[in-house]
Amino acid sequence: HNFFCFQWGNAKFIALDSTALATTGGNGARMRHGAFAPGAEQYDFLIEELAKAKANNTCVWTIVFLHFPMFVSADYQVDCMQVICPILEGSCVDLVLTSHSKSHDY
Repeated sequence: HNFFCFQWGNAKFIALDSTALATTGGNGARMRHGAFAPGAEQYDFLIEELAKAKANNTCVWTIVFLHFPMFVSADYQVDCMQVICPILEGSCVDLVLTSHSKSHDY
């Protein structure tokens, strides 16, 4: 799998494979049908790992990282990735790191 998790010290890191969730092309990016919904492997993995992090009293920080950004001020945004936001916002996630966009926001 290209999605996984590990704990380092008091931080839990959760990696998601956003390239498996979204397709990109001439009409922009869109979520693959059923790729991130209850019952989908990566969705269930994220829900399970976030629950484990919340229950683990040695886990002080929860950090999620993935390739496609949910929000960016530059010209390339993968809007369909925003489906992940309510899950991250409603759980114990302290930091989300993304890449892809080569612009710098200040």
